[in-house]
Amino acid sequence: VTTKTILGARARQQTGVPHGAHHRRILEGERKRGMRGPATRSAFWGCRACKAARDEATKEAREARRRRGELKDWDDWKQEDSEPPQASLAHVLSGSCAGNKEEARHFMRKLDKHTERATARVEREAPESKDTATSLKRARAASLKAIGSRFGALAEEEYDKIAPVIACTLPALTDSIPERKRGELAGEVTSELQVVGKAASIAVQTWVRN
Repeated sequence: VTTKTILGARARQQTGVPHGAHHRRILEGERKRGMRGPATRSAFWGCRACKAARDEATKEAREARRRRGELKDWDDWKQEDSEPPQASLAHVLSGSCAGNKEEARHFMRKLDKHTERATARVEREAPESKDTATSLKRARAASLKAIGSRFGALAEEEYDKIAPVIACTLPALTDSIPERKRGELAGEVTSELQVVGKAASIAVQTWVRN
């Protein structure tokens, strides 16, 4: 499962997560042809877990109105989101989705912790490998931004910063250090990233089940 998540992070597409790169290509084609196809309909409803949460909130509000003697339900449509969140990997891993809040937030905490540790190792043992360290720092900054957000939201462009960590596709180490030391350092950094990948896999699979 973790391997599937790693490969999915590279392609921005994973089985069971409907609004990935493949969906966006189909949606763009439908828009160009002016047709309302399956991708357009799917995008209209957005993330099904969030849709279910909105429906439940609407139901509770309706019941509360009826208990107060307010019988009109004509304004229920106001509860619908005109731009519902799409079920992309960015959304599923953000911690803002109703389908896997705790697992996704756990992933963000793991991302924060292990990118910090990996960055410290790179900066200490391979200080000239600035591209590697920068990629790790960008991923950690994105995780901290999501953790600190009121809604726990991870924007699509922020996902681009964490995808290389999940996918284990960081820039190569460039320091002129002994080959054995380079291999050991690469192994240590990879071990940190694998913990992040496993947490991402758990978050995605929880969302798919829900």
